[in-house]
Amino acid sequence: FPPGSAKKPRGGGRGKGRRGDLLRGAARRAAVRREVGAGEHRGRERGRHVRRRAGGGSSRRGKDVWRSRGGARSASGIGGQGGGRERDPTLWGRLLDAAAEEPARQRALRAVADEIHSREDRTKVVVFAPEGAAFDAAAAALRGLGRPVLIGDPSDPGSTDAIDRFSRPDLRDDAGAARVLLMSFDHSSALNLQHVSHDVVFYSPLWGDDQNGVHAAANEQQAIGRVMRIGQRRDVTLHRIVAEGPAGQRTVEAHVVERNTSEWVTRQAVIN
Repeated sequence: FPPGSAKKPRGGGRGKGRRGDLLRGAARRAAVRREVGAGEHRGRERGRHVRRRAGGGSSRRGKDVWRSRGGARSASGIGGQGGGRERDPTLWGRLLDAAAEEPARQRALRAVADEIHSREDRTKVVVFAPEGAAFDAAAAALRGLGRPVLIGDPSDPGSTDAIDRFSRPDLRDDAGAARVLLMSFDHSSALNLQHVSHDVVFYSPLWGDDQNGVHAAANEQQAIGRVMRIGQRRDVTLHRIVAEGPAGQRTVEAHVVERNTSEWVTRQAVIN
């Protein structure tokens, strides 16, 4: 949508009309979008893409794959069961929080982590989620993997030490070492993970502090930059989990991702 404006979903209140359809759709479908890039992050180059769908409660999975030459763009996510943290007071934020807590999103996150480790069992996966309900939902989903995961909390000295160990290559095979790290977008700076990971997952779309999306896009670029930076020798894949309607309809999340990755917004995010 145009800079400085925000679209609002149509329909009545209390889950009726278009808004209710969006939330129900989030419960039923999850699509995983992937982008692959090499070198420094430079905007939105896009190449071929392949797509499959993932429906909640089914064994199918969804993915979009973008391969870019010399660059990468950002991609998005779907959610689990959270609690405890303060919710986003905006309408869009409430819709995204509700979608983030859907079991379909949690299953999609676990499926992405399992697929990555089925290809490379020793690689490390970095998951980013918006602070609040989405972060709690992602944490609950990852704890269901049945293997060690690291839930990052920069305010906890013990967690900070664990993140530092996670960022270093393992010199020996340790079955008890975490291979998955969850961080909030709010704490995506000052991490250097290019030597241990080339897979980034965005659990849920980020709304940000402004309607035009520049703040959200800047945070997403920052998160990608934890892995795509000098010293990275592999193509970096970004996995976004995005809710779809029961028949593949676009939802609120698709609009937010479109806003965050539009050419104008990403350019402003890089400039600022």
